[in-house]
Amino acid sequence: MTNQPFTVADYLLTRLKQLDVTEVFQIPGDYVKHFTQALEHFPGVNAIGTINELDAAYAADAYGRTRGLGAASLQYGVSTFSALNAIAGAYVEFSPVVVISATPGADARQITKMYDVLYHHSTGNLRADQEVYRQVTVAAETLSTSVGAAEKIDNLLISAITYKRPVYIECYKEVWGEPCPRPPNEALRPLVFKREPLALENAVTAAWAQITAAKHPMIFAGVEVLRHGCRTCCSRSSMPAASSTPPRRSARPYWMKRGPSSSAPIPMPHRSRASAISSRRPIVSRPWARSSPTTICGSSRTNMPTWCLPRQSRSGPAISSSTA
Repeated sequence: MTNQPFTVADYLLTRLKQLDVTEVFQIPGDYVKHFTQALEHFPGVNAIGTINELDAAYAADAYGRTRGLGAASLQYGVSTFSALNAIAGAYVEFSPVVVISATPGADARQITKMYDVLYHHSTGNLRADQEVYRQVTVAAETLSTSVGAAEKIDNLLISAITYKRPVYIECYKEVWGEPCPRPPNEALRPLVFKREPLALENAVTAAWAQITAAKHPMIFAGVEVLRHGCRTCCSRSSMPAASSTPPRRSARPYWMKRGPSSSAPIPMPHRSRASAISSRRPIVSRPWARSSPTTICGSSRTNMPTWCLPRQSRSGPAISSSTA
């Protein structure tokens, strides 16, 4: 393998390995064969075959939740569509997954234009995969050439680890096997965003005033607390912390702990005692709650604590390299 040229597939695998991705869940296929062949011989990254595309995507989702980033390699067209449900779930749950695919190459596209040929796995719309995955990813890219591939791959991976959500990359069939420069030895890092100091100070002051005035304050921790490594912020607090994850035999959310000195669960109906709630997301009122507690520190960017990264919306700001 040392005598072989370094390719676009090798570049992506190297970047994934630098981000501690040592397994890629895959369904092989002829469109994506150049990537799967590179994966088969790439040192330090193992190919894990699955029964179907949905299994591969769910496995990559679980991998991303536990390791910080997951990856799935899939065939084009109906193959990627089969994985859509799992990737949509990863998008909603802030689980970073790299969906890797390939599309008919330049020669096949020319034949399609000339003779109106419909290739296997294709709906006839060669842009359909990217258009669909744009709805459930923070970035989706189709590479028609190896020129600029390295920069585009880096931008996709930075988006995934910054926003903790899936990204989608497909190449023309031949591009995965085309030569590409090697990446630097340093792993990619998530972006750090600047915030308006005065707006942040006002938000924190208003939130702290409500917390200190409350008789029974609590923290209702959303999934982003885990994704962005902020779990210690809750464990260090003397306030009770709650989770929206129910026990196996209960349909109701429940308390996770009473404070840093106790891990005993507290029944969720006790939430009716709370006079102020600090939450990563707005609280949805429950029918068993006797009152509607005040929600502070919601999901808008102007009132986040300093340890929260901004959520990426469909109309969010363009990615930049600015630092705090």
